Amino acid sequence: MNKSKCQSCNKNIAILNCVTCSLILCYFCDEKLHSDKENHITTTLPFASQHPTQQNQSHLNQTIQQKRLELQELKDKEQKIAKIYQEKMLHAQKKYEQQINSLEERLQSASQFMNQMQDQVEEIDVDKMQNELEGLDKSLKLDIKKAEQEQSILQEKSKNADQLISKLQKATEIEQKQILKMNEVLAVFKACSEQLQKEKDLLMLDNEKLVGEVEIFAKFMAENGPLLEEIGRVKNEQQQQQQQQQQS
Repeated sequence: MNKSKCQSCNKNIAILNCVTCSLILCYFCDEKLHSDKENHITTTLPFASQHPTQQNQSHLNQTIQQKRLELQELKDKEQKIAKIYQEKMLHAQKKYEQQINSLEERLQSASQFMNQMQDQVEEIDVDKMQNELEGLDKSLKLDIKKAEQEQSILQEKSKNADQLISKLQKATEIEQKQILKMNEVLAVFKACSEQLQKEKDLLMLDNEKLVGEVEIFAKFMAENGPLLEEIGRVKNEQQQQQQQQQQS
């Protein structure tokens, strides 16, 4: 088996032979030295094992090639990440520069405004302002006094209104009591009316009965009138005879 050391790091076992450099190298040193030297010619060192086969050599070459591809992918990813990071840094830098410029503009505007205000303050007539303030103070005191007077009048009116409301409430209570009494009277009147109606109905029934009896009597008299007259005449004759007998 090959046990030759790498002629670059002198640590790892050499697996490649660079014909251009005339060096035998390990995998890591080959990647380090030949990352930017694609025109160098490298070959794999033969391994003298107990059972050397062409299949093992091919498998080793495939493994090395796969590792190279993986390393290249990692390098590509690293470059992409570095590019993205750089773009973000540039974007952040531009953003901070814009914010700083905006703050500087605002500070400049504020400074100009303060200068203008200072100029205006210097031009203000202090005595005139004091007189105006005193006039405003007097006017404000007068307005406050008027407001207090109006408030007093309003309180008096509110008091009178409360008294009127109290009287109205009492009158309403009295009226409600009267309404209750009237309702009671109406209830009694209704009861009396119902009783009178019942008595009237009874009288009507009695009247109807009486009318019926009169009609029956009249009919009886109409039918038996001559007979009754004859009976009356006979009774009169009998009475006269009895009187004559008593006299004789």
